[in-house]
Amino acid sequence: MWQASFVASPLYISGFSPVEVVLWGLVLLSGLTGAVCGFYLLYVDSLVVHHTMFFKIVSAGLLLFVITAPVVFFLPFEFIHGVHSFAAFVVSAGLYTILRNDQLNRDGS
Repeated sequence: MWQASFVASPLYISGFSPVEVVLWGLVLLSGLTGAVCGFYLLYVDSLVVHHTMFFKIVSAGLLLFVITAPVVFFLPFEFIHGVHSFAAFVVSAGLYTILRNDQLNRDGS
């Protein structure tokens, strides 16, 4: 009896329980918010003069990391670890770029 009323619930979408629907909505909302913030960072890139390349690389890495979070439901789980690892590498490369440029600027002057 309880299961029949549960299936008839309007929150029961595509075979997911109401809790799963809410959790998926939160993941999609956080991914959308992160993507909007990432695009905003790329837009504000013109304000950063000295560290332009660093800003682009780090923003692209963070954007890749955030965009893959909602995609986790459509791809194999193991693939997501690879994409997130690549995104972390891109962010690390961006941070290394700024440190290396600062070191070269100090050594050159």
